[in-house]
Amino acid sequence: MSGRRILVVEENAHRAEGHLPELFADLALSLVEAGCDVTVLTRFGWLHENPAQPAQSFRLVRPGRIAVAVTRLGLVLALVSPRPLGRRLRIHLGDLAFTLSARRLAHRLGAEVIVVSVRRQSYLMLSLAGAGRWIVYQFGGPRPIGLPRVQRMMVRVIRSAERSRRSNGGGMVIACNSEAIRRAWEDSGLGLESVRINFASSRQQRVIPDAREQLGLRPDWKIALVFGTEHEGKSPEVVFDTFAELERTGVLPEWHLLVVGKVAGRLERWRQGAGAGTERIHVLPGYQSEEMRDLVHAAVDVQVLSFAQGWDLDSGVLGDAIAWALPVLCSSGNQTAAEVERLGVGRLFERGNATSLRSALATLPETFGAEVWDAARAEWGFAANAARHLALLDSPGS
Repeated sequence: MSGRRILVVEENAHRAEGHLPELFADLALSLVEAGCDVTVLTRFGWLHENPAQPAQSFRLVRPGRIAVAVTRLGLVLALVSPRPLGRRLRIHLGDLAFTLSARRLAHRLGAEVIVVSVRRQSYLMLSLAGAGRWIVYQFGGPRPIGLPRVQRMMVRVIRSAERSRRSNGGGMVIACNSEAIRRAWEDSGLGLESVRINFASSRQQRVIPDAREQLGLRPDWKIALVFGTEHEGKSPEVVFDTFAELERTGVLPEWHLLVVGKVAGRLERWRQGAGAGTERIHVLPGYQSEEMRDLVHAAVDVQVLSFAQGWDLDSGVLGDAIAWALPVLCSSGNQTAAEVERLGVGRLFERGNATSLRSALATLPETFGAEVWDAARAEWGFAANAARHLALLDSPGS
């Protein structure tokens, strides 16, 4: 594996949302640790550096002047054109500029390419990808572009480009973080291989003995954590209901809930309608720095993952729990629940059922054996993450 040149393409490194500013960096760093020469292309820069990242472990670059000019043209056209047309022009020209930058840079470096995130127009980006070996992450199914004739033309271009890549020892793989998304790409008729792969990675974290003191949390409490951004796939209200009921009935008096991140917005809306006591619920709202993320995970006892019906993507928060050896309580009937069961790092509760969650909380072991966490970290660790991606780059046509 040593000596391979990898270009990681991440447009969202600047966004203060979810795990975006860390996951691409962890992927890049895992490839560096595997002996690869890694360059990261990002359009708007990186929100912050990973404290665990060695200096100069990978290079950060931005698109060139022509790409910037094309992107700015899209922004200008968006301002002077009717709204639907202007929005499309902005997105398409931005994708055009950024994808061609990645293609040109990959050719200049002689690098294999892992596209983590490029806006939202899949067909345009896929039709512009160049020769060589590519992994392209898709966090949703194919999106029709609304122009059937143009779409059919792009499909022909994509299929032709893939045949050319394969004939020259390369190829493209669509990487998906759920089986449903993978099947959608498999059925798209584009002639591209699609695979389900876990994008997130995990590393064992350092102990912070005074974490609770720094956060103002009492040492005799048991603390469950709801952490992360806010999106339609999460269903934290059942967790709020559970802890409000515990407070009302006086059951499990040692347990408190800490809600951290943008998901705290759901707590505020829940409070407006619940009319329940919430002295056992504590909150740190908004996007949190990596330092605060570490402090929070060092201070709590349990990670709670509650998902809405139909949500079946993987969870970066599960990677945090594995990193910090935090037992997990996860709602049933989703991909993350299956992973929790498979790894043996937690317990499941019935989705949307506060009684089931309370029972799971009462019977959850304080921790699991060191061998459980060692095995989970081996599967979710940096070495395994790099090996998965390098094997995937080798897989098209094999």
